[in-house]
Amino acid sequence: MSTRRALALSFLDRYASHVLGVVSIVTLSRLLTPREVGLYAVTMVFVSLVSTLRDFGAGQYLVQEKDLTTERIRAVWSLQLGLGCALCALVVASRAPVARFFGEPEIESIMLICALNFAVSPFGSVTYAWLTRHMMFGRLAMLRLGGALANHGVAIVLALLGWGAPSLAWGYLAGAIATAVIATCLRDRTLPWLPGLRALPAVAAFGLRATLFGIMQTLRVETPLFLLGRFQGVVDASMFSRANGFMNLPQTFLLQAVHSVTLPLFSRTERAGDKLDTLFLRAFAYTAALGWSFAIAAGLLADPCVRLLYGEQWLPAIPVLRVVAIGAGLGMPLYLCAQVLIAQGRIGDNVRYGAVSTIATFAVMLAAALAGLLAVAWASVVAALVMFLLWVPAVARSLALTRADVVATLGQSLLVALFANAVPLALVGMRGWSPSHPLAFMALAMTGGLAGFVLGLQVCRHPMRDEMALLREHLGARLGTWRGG
Repeated sequence: MSTRRALALSFLDRYASHVLGVVSIVTLSRLLTPREVGLYAVTMVFVSLVSTLRDFGAGQYLVQEKDLTTERIRAVWSLQLGLGCALCALVVASRAPVARFFGEPEIESIMLICALNFAVSPFGSVTYAWLTRHMMFGRLAMLRLGGALANHGVAIVLALLGWGAPSLAWGYLAGAIATAVIATCLRDRTLPWLPGLRALPAVAAFGLRATLFGIMQTLRVETPLFLLGRFQGVVDASMFSRANGFMNLPQTFLLQAVHSVTLPLFSRTERAGDKLDTLFLRAFAYTAALGWSFAIAAGLLADPCVRLLYGEQWLPAIPVLRVVAIGAGLGMPLYLCAQVLIAQGRIGDNVRYGAVSTIATFAVMLAAALAGLLAVAWASVVAALVMFLLWVPAVARSLALTRADVVATLGQSLLVALFANAVPLALVGMRGWSPSHPLAFMALAMTGGLAGFVLGLQVCRHPMRDEMALLREHLGARLGTWRGG
């Protein structure tokens, strides 16, 4: 499958998932109170941390391994199945202490539901990694969309019935079950069902480093919610969660579509002995242009975005979103850096940089959590800056890129983002930060922002303009065929 076709399928998948996610967010934000959302958010801090151990890096091993044998696949399956059952028992056993730590008894029942996810998820993990390795993005789209439909659908229905915070946990479990069922149907016949331990040391050696890196990432991401939930309460944690969740929209909608293609593509290129430098710079430019355009817009349009998406009960999240957007913008291109190092087999470098950034994040967050919600938002910016200064130079050295290469790529993307936000900035200047008609304001801002983005690609001669030209040609050909028919 060509890279462009893979990206197209991945983007279609993410578009559909994005629509489902937005509908779910809009609906659940009006059905559940900030406290109920906060209860689930702080529960997921612990569940997410345990989730990093779920397959012990075995999925990434299956994607990047050059010499993949049946014995190694059996070892991956054994590791995922055994850890899934063990972690299910761990979450069940720890639910009471975690509930006492946060001072919220309802957390205990939520954790019990989430625990079942660990016993179910291994039945989809091997298939997911196999499809990713072979870049079978049509089937991956079926897998992800089925899980998303079950997750959001069950959560919304139960919230409508008044189930409160547990409705989100039941949706989480329903998504895992649906993914496992679909994965079983799509499972390649050559994949073994019989577990095996012979190749387990090789898988575990890679998995240990990958898991350490995953733990670092999870700790870094979940630290704000953990500390806010402990020192400021679940309502403040929910406000940060909503602001941070909004900044994750480009990740789930735009950037994950790129990321889901780039790891197997980087790995395939590395296995073939080809250079990664040009490929990385192109993907880096795409990610920075898209991510930074969204981050600047989020800061400018935080008020109407929160009012329209979440509702009036979430207005305290507006100033938090304006600050969090800065840190999220810095962090958006960095996932590609970690992927390059994984593809090169340098997972140890990821662990080392992850350890430094995690320690820095926890230190600044701990001090900020005692000061309050907005202080934590600013601490997230400091943490993102530390990550940026660690990972970008590291990958530049790994790929023998010059400073001029990196600066030129980032500079082009920043200029595109500024073009994209010229109209939103002008509208804020004319109508203020809190427009009286937020829907019309957002419609104008989004239309002007899209036009500015396309113009910026052309003026700045950004690499992404080639993709826009191909898209126009493709749509023109389809339109011509439709008219001719």
